[in-house]
Amino acid sequence: MKTKKLALVSLRVIMVFVAAITVSLIGDCLHGILGDWKCKGSGLKINWNQYQFCNFAACDAHEPTWHWGWRHWLFMMMGVCLFFIQAVDIVHFIDKKE
Repeated sequence: MKTKKLALVSLRVIMVFVAAITVSLIGDCLHGILGDWKCKGSGLKINWNQYQFCNFAACDAHEPTWHWGWRHWLFMMMGVCLFFIQAVDIVHFIDKKE
């Protein structure tokens, strides 16, 4: 692989991961836009699979935390799909004959 091609591949890999790191900060700052909600934690166990407050993870007790909304899950899936598309494109770019 030529030096120029290696430099372009390295730059693309760096850009993909910088974008992923930058976008990962959005989830911590925009809970309202992404549909996340803050729970009070599970509280005391009432019966075999039900807790006093939050039953989001009915099989496990948990402390107060943010639960992801559906837009947050879509945002994450979009990032995963774009990551794989870029990874495949980088591999194709490496294998491309000049």
